[in-house]
Amino acid sequence: MCVLLLEKERYFWCAMIYMWIFLNDLTFIHGKHIFLAIAYFLCIGSAAAVIILYLKLKSSGSS
Repeated sequence: MCVLLLEKERYFWCAMIYMWIFLNDLTFIHGKHIFLAIAYFLCIGSAAAVIILYLKLKSSGSS
């Protein structure tokens, strides 16, 4: 179970990094909305952290 969780976490953070690169590309192309992109990334990041913590607590509680 722990290995599966680590795999999910790794894929999740890879997706986060790709999203951040994508948002950076958008801000470089348009030259504006950088604060919106940062706020969006932070929002997604905090949601991801909550989901990961929830999964960790759920898996540790059941075992």
